[in-house]
Amino acid sequence: MLKVKSKKARLKSGLIALEGKRLIENALQQGLQPEMIFYSRRKDIEELKNLNSEILLYKLPYKDLQLWSDLTTSPGIIAFCKKPGRMLNENSLPVTVVCDNVREPGNLGAIIRSSAAAGVQRVVLTKGCVDVWDSKVIRGASGAHFHLPILEDITWDDLTKQFTNEKNTKLLLAVNQPSTTILQCLPYFQVEYNKSDNIIIVVGGETEGLSEEVFKIARTFHGKALNIPLSNNIESLNCVSADLLIKH
Repeated sequence: MLKVKSKKARLKSGLIALEGKRLIENALQQGLQPEMIFYSRRKDIEELKNLNSEILLYKLPYKDLQLWSDLTTSPGIIAFCKKPGRMLNENSLPVTVVCDNVREPGNLGAIIRSSAAAGVQRVVLTKGCVDVWDSKVIRGASGAHFHLPILEDITWDDLTKQFTNEKNTKLLLAVNQPSTTILQCLPYFQVEYNKSDNIIIVVGGETEGLSEEVFKIARTFHGKALNIPLSNNIESLNCVSADLLIKH
């Protein structure tokens, strides 16, 4: 457990923890085999399909697993796996969702889940985002980590090179208030998403929103701002709401 409790430990060990049968099943369906599984009920192991016979299995009292668990009530089964490599997402939409300083684990998990459900090509996390393999992010994504590529700790220099090299790229920034940007601002439902070979949607963090750096890049590459019109004196949406509405 110490090898997966912190980002530093996860980077060193290369291990992640999947707590609960549903998350383990999602990993197995995508070909990811745990190195070891700790469980309290034999039934949970017997119901797992595609389980490699070489996986180390340890039966423990439920109260011991509860001590290890990050949840109020432990599901009684925890698997430890190597982090998956970068996977291909075939038949996806030409859309990249970039998270800019998204620091709330539940929000990032929901963005990954909704992105996978919408069929986007990949999710990119800039430096400053919460660790994508944090246990709360994994639970919030409900297994979506294993269904699309997620690129971590990407710099804006890296993304700028991509904008330069890829033709017909459309850069869209999700903003709360149209008056806060000098970019052309459109309601999200007026954008013709099918008129570009590569669409990049940038969603800002919960507190500070989009960084100034991304606005500078957007001005250079003729990016546009996306706004979700709000009613009933609601001032803003969090990044999860913005992400969900933009993609639909």
